[in-house]
Amino acid sequence: MNPSASPDTLRMAAATFASLLDPSKSMKIALPVNQSHTFLAINVNAFEPVAEFKRRMDALARQIKDAPKAKGAQRIWLPGEQEWERRAAALSEGIALPQDVRDSLKGLGDDLGVGAAFLGDTDHASNSN
Repeated sequence: MNPSASPDTLRMAAATFASLLDPSKSMKIALPVNQSHTFLAINVNAFEPVAEFKRRMDALARQIKDAPKAKGAQRIWLPGEQEWERRAAALSEGIALPQDVRDSLKGLGDDLGVGAAFLGDTDHASNSN
């Protein structure tokens, strides 16, 4: 899975958000995106007891995880697992920012007089009101 978004995806997202915030600013997307999304909300209990559903889903997840791995693969990922692991790592270790972003944030903090203690800059921490 490639975590970076393509320029076309970013253009589509920008157009969508722009039109939500101000319909007069909406952009026309000239190229096809060839994707769609569907969201469902299902009352599992209408079909079977929730405990039974959870048992079956756990068994399915185990079956998928125990399947033979593709050549060179070390692990089989279930949907959302990578994101949950990255979230847990970010919560415990923080988020690594590229140096140019750190420099930009530090400069912004300096300009506003608020410092950037979250970047390890404690020069302004004692000066804050």
